[in-house]
Amino acid sequence: MARCLVADPVVLQSADLPGRQTKLAKDVTVVLAHREAGLVGDISQGNGSEHSLMVRSIPLRLSLIFLGVAIVAAGCGGRARADDSLDRVRQGGVLRIATDPSYPPFSYLDGEGQPAGYDVELGRELARRLGAGATFVGIDIASVFDALVARKADVAVAAISPAWEHGKEIGFSRSYFNAGQVFMVRSGSRQITRPQDLESGTLGVEIGSAAELEARKMARAQPGLSLRPFESLEAGAAALSTGQLDALIADRVTAAVLTQNKRDLRIAGGPFTDEPYVMAARQSSRSLLKEIDAILGALAGDGFLQGLETRFLSP
Repeated sequence: MARCLVADPVVLQSADLPGRQTKLAKDVTVVLAHREAGLVGDISQGNGSEHSLMVRSIPLRLSLIFLGVAIVAAGCGGRARADDSLDRVRQGGVLRIATDPSYPPFSYLDGEGQPAGYDVELGRELARRLGAGATFVGIDIASVFDALVARKADVAVAAISPAWEHGKEIGFSRSYFNAGQVFMVRSGSRQITRPQDLESGTLGVEIGSAAELEARKMARAQPGLSLRPFESLEAGAAALSTGQLDALIADRVTAAVLTQNKRDLRIAGGPFTDEPYVMAARQSSRSLLKEIDAILGALAGDGFLQGLETRFLSP
């Protein structure tokens, strides 16, 4: 479920306007200076000569008028269509949140059939800080983006990794959780927080996983390290418990679940790779995405996100 962040081309176009205006002002200033000196010249805007200025035939006053009109036109050309996504949520009083209830501890149904988990609590707090109530739309992860495009939901909070292939229609928030690879070790064993700490010994990995790719990089850099592949992380965790391994690599979410079930194991240090979880919304919902980013920043700063990790991911 690897997904990559894509920038909004409209935003990029608008962001470039000050540079375009500055260059245009400099070009026309040069033209006017040449005119006052009695020189004849030709200066072009952009990539070609379709907008060339013939300085000999333009009086000074008209040149100044041209400069003002051109700058205004440049400023208006990149203006995006009106976006009321944030206003609609606040005025309607409801934030519709798409989530996949089959991915505990991030999203699942509790004993009473109600949504629960890290993403659910995060979605509720997001809605509260937007001044709205939260309504959850349970949907399979493969259909989450389609639900956004079809306007069945305003935002998706479903342990999503950003993806290039959805960049034209889907926009992504800042990261709220790093699900990167971590080391699992036996409780009481030596501390391992980074690949360089494991210079020798036996390292377990799941066959065909992202962890296996990282482990092979480590083995090439550290000849004293041997790899032992497993068909599943559960089998690797069992081998780690019985002392057959010095460490096991797993993504942070799976490692958290395994250490909750096996109290003799623990996670050693934080992730040594970056695998961000983000929220998703329609690319056109720029005002909503901007406010979501601001709220996520506040949630990281005031300890709310750390509280969710402690509640749902700690042993």
